[in-house]
Amino acid sequence: KYYKSAIKNDFKVGFYHFYRFDRNPVKQAEFFISQVKSKKHSLPIVVDIEEWGNNIIKPKKEITKDIKTFIKLLEKKLGKNIMIYTNESGYDTYIKKDLSKYKLWICSFKDEDIIENKWKFWQYSHKGKFESIEGWVDINTFNGSRQDWNKFLVK
Repeated sequence: KYYKSAIKNDFKVGFYHFYRFDRNPVKQAEFFISQVKSKKHSLPIVVDIEEWGNNIIKPKKEITKDIKTFIKLLEKKLGKNIMIYTNESGYDTYIKKDLSKYKLWICSFKDEDIIENKWKFWQYSHKGKFESIEGWVDINTFNGSRQDWNKFLVK
């Protein structure tokens, strides 16, 4: 319903997956791919990698290996427009060393840039208000100009 309405009204659309550390990466990828493969999108595929909301039952090295397996399957089936969403802890633990080649959407509520401008999106608040939306919404900023934004969009 929301996807069809967004496309109909010419909104920029993207797809997002909250990666589960305690689930099989191949099965997660296959399910996610089955849900989005035939749909149009103008924003990158986003994989949320964070410890919050996850059961950490494996060592970091194994979790990172599984995440790489998951992302490689997405790249193979959906293309190379993969972006990682994470918070500061997830960045330091999983992304900084092993997955830094991917576009980054960072969630941080600090006033300063915590990762030296390596991000494409910075979610800096959960307290946004908009007239047409009830309740709080997240607020993000894009790292670039209008021209950069137009190049960033998936064609």
